[in-house]
Amino acid sequence: MKSTLFVLVVLLLFPIFSKAAIVTGCQATLGSNTIYYDRDGTILFNGVPQYRNDNYVNRYTLSEVHCYSGLGSGQGSCYIKGYGGPGDDYGTLVTFSTSPTDCPIDGYVPLLLFSFSSLSFFWIRKRVEVASI
Repeated sequence: MKSTLFVLVVLLLFPIFSKAAIVTGCQATLGSNTIYYDRDGTILFNGVPQYRNDNYVNRYTLSEVHCYSGLGSGQGSCYIKGYGGPGDDYGTLVTFSTSPTDCPIDGYVPLLLFSFSSLSFFWIRKRVEVASI
């Protein structure tokens, strides 16, 4: 019983020490499937963050990323500077992760709460039945 409790405590504490690696990038143009992730230092171009396009090497396509989300700031919220690649272009700020395990688990919270509360209910009920005998 003590080993089961120890394993349960370790599993519950494990998510506290993990950190999601959500990255901010710049999607090239509206409808494009290319996201540039290499921020060009602290350089701002016309007040928006600037990202590097080094001959197409520092980018991801939408098929390579998970947890993709636009930041709601729209076209022109970032700038892509071409270094040896295509010309400069405005883009849209987005967030993404390259690992599916880094996605937020907010959608699973109700399921986890229901599962743990059900297990607790049956465990307490079993202990009460044993104590009343």
